Amino acid sequence: HLLDEEQLEALMEKLKESVSSLEEVLHRTTPPNLKALEKMREVKDKLQGVTEAFDASTRAARRCNQEFEQVKAQRFQLFSRCFEHVLLVIDRIYKRICRNRSAQAILSAENPEEPYLGGINYNCVAPGKRFMSMDNLSGGEKAIAALALLFAIHR
Repeated sequence: HLLDEEQLEALMEKLKESVSSLEEVLHRTTPPNLKALEKMREVKDKLQGVTEAFDASTRAARRCNQEFEQVKAQRFQLFSRCFEHVLLVIDRIYKRICRNRSAQAILSAENPEEPYLGGINYNCVAPGKRFMSMDNLSGGEKAIAALALLFAIHR
């Protein structure tokens, strides 16, 4: 069965409207960017360069960290060797200077993990006295304690 003329006209009108609408959309659409592929290549190249620079920086940072850890370990070893030596001899030297076996000289690190970052506590028990902080020792007792420390370091 064939369409009559009115139906055909209505269909044609709808098609014209549809074509007109599509033409408007086409006119409003921006033309394609023909340089997009070139720009994409540039961006990829730049990304590659940045990635390589990042990788190089990461490797350099790892090397620096390894070197730092080696220096830190060496520093700890050298400090500990010196500290242990002084720790071992200071009590004997203090006893000898005081001419009394009951005298005591005690060294301790405030930060045992990294003793070179904190302070070193030095306490002495003078002959015939109880344990007191260095601030409470007399001037002569402080002088003897200082000499013991000096001799222990230089021994």
